[in-house]
Amino acid sequence: MKIDHSESLKEYTEKLLIEITESPKRRQYLFTSSKSEIRNVLEDIVIDNDRGRSIKLAAKRLLNKEKEAQEALKSKKLKVEILKGSLFQAYIEVEGKESIIICKADHTEFLDENSLTVRSGLPWDKKIFKAALVRLKKGIIQEEVDVLDANLSKYWWREFLELEEKHTDSYNTEKSMEHFDNRIFNSIRKKHPSDYQILRNSFVGYYRNNEIFEVEDFIDSLFSNYEPEDKTLNIDSLVAKIRSLPEKLGFDKTFNISKADIKKRMREKVKISEAIDLLLKTDIPNFKKTLSSGKTQSGQMYLQILTDNEKVYKEFLRSEDE
Repeated sequence: MKIDHSESLKEYTEKLLIEITESPKRRQYLFTSSKSEIRNVLEDIVIDNDRGRSIKLAAKRLLNKEKEAQEALKSKKLKVEILKGSLFQAYIEVEGKESIIICKADHTEFLDENSLTVRSGLPWDKKIFKAALVRLKKGIIQEEVDVLDANLSKYWWREFLELEEKHTDSYNTEKSMEHFDNRIFNSIRKKHPSDYQILRNSFVGYYRNNEIFEVEDFIDSLFSNYEPEDKTLNIDSLVAKIRSLPEKLGFDKTFNISKADIKKRMREKVKISEAIDLLLKTDIPNFKKTLSSGKTQSGQMYLQILTDNEKVYKEFLRSEDE
């Protein structure tokens, strides 16, 4: 579909650019080779080497990769349909910076209010399925590519665009857990110990119970309904720090969680006394009810742990006068 140049098209493209660059779901990839087919196609688009032919080659390549992916899903007896859409490609220059946008978007039908006929076109509102932003420097395609895809579909970034992850899922999982643990949760441990235990438990639970990490979803999961035990705890400051860490310390804001890499961060040993350590092996449902502390009438501190293990209960059962 050929689209004539217009202010609306310019605005549509600018909206795509903003959505890709500002989305917390954006992930960085690298071209696997300087000689890959899709990279050669993009270079031909840049130098206008039969640009129309190059655009069609990219669209045909995506269609073929989608068909292969659909067949693979069918062979695994998975009832998943790859969504149909339009491939939008734009070679743009904004404030002297060149880039190529490749976007698979919902191709919608609508009733034209003037002609009263059904027409089809690209969606004006946000309906991106998948997108990539390829940057250029002095006309040369750069290695790093920004990809936006909620499902992190391999047929899009690996098969169609021929990219590789800048950071692997294993790296992202390990580094994000390490930095959140050390720089976010440990930072509140001394001043807000009760909140530390509750929030760290939720942090571990997020990684254990989700397949994909998304920084805004992570923040929402931990803080959307959280009422601090210590009212002086600054939640806004914690949220701001969490948002800043991926870019600051070099891991992605969205990635597939590598379950093999969460185990060492799940465990925490709590010293109860010189003779007793409490080992927290994973996240605990109903954390505040399961683990709590108190004081006897004489002022002696104790830790209370709920259990459904009758054997353990009986082993530690004591008469009230002891």
